[in-house]
Amino acid sequence: ATLGREWLVQMNSAAMSTGLSIQYCMSHSRHMLQSVELQAVTQARASGDYHPGQDQWHELGTTAMFAYALGIAPSKDNFWTTTSQCTAASPCTHYGEGTFEPHNRLQSAVITVSKGPVAPSDAVGKSDVSLIMRSCMADGCPSKVAGI
Repeated sequence: ATLGREWLVQMNSAAMSTGLSIQYCMSHSRHMLQSVELQAVTQARASGDYHPGQDQWHELGTTAMFAYALGIAPSKDNFWTTTSQCTAASPCTHYGEGTFEPHNRLQSAVITVSKGPVAPSDAVGKSDVSLIMRSCMADGCPSKVAGI
């Protein structure tokens, strides 16, 4: 046994004893393979970090197939539900001025079918509630496409 394996097994035991699940984020293949014996690991992020208007798609498909083959639900990182979050009163200091998301509807569709949590990352008061609600049922439960 290795120290890394012991840590993952203990994290799993703690999660199981408290009724929690674990989502791996930006995990390596060795962590994913270890998850096969860890019942609390239910999801793993299969995409890179989200940056509005930039590519995070190239690894999503391959990594998602790997996670799914191991019985782990792949997920996509958060997204903006509107094209722009920046205003004079609320500048985009984190991403820089002029940052926008040209594919917010595609982002929403992909995150909804990715099997992980739907995580809009809008600024306060900047969410497209109608778009967000397309990812869930009227009662707020996730809307997952059958067979995916």
